Amino acid sequence: ELRVFAMSPAAVRLELRTGSRQRGHVCALTLDDAWQRGTEIAWKGRLDPMDPESECDVSLRRLGDDTVRLHSTNRCAWICGAAGEYRGQYGLQP
Repeated sequence: ELRVFAMSPAAVRLELRTGSRQRGHVCALTLDDAWQRGTEIAWKGRLDPMDPESECDVSLRRLGDDTVRLHSTNRCAWICGAAGEYRGQYGLQP
């Protein structure tokens, strides 16, 4: 599940929820200060400023009126454990 909130003309907030395939639990990721350029939204940084291993890159591209393609680096997976991924095609929620 994915929600995108416009914070300013160039900055957005992403709220992502995904399920761990092996454990079945739901994990949430909220990214403030993502930037928007055309049909793409991107965020790069550390999820925990004190932990250099928490660096994560996320990009989001619109595929249609209510569908987007999400991609993130492997380093984002620790948020939801080894089986969690923030990748794939998502439907936008109202």
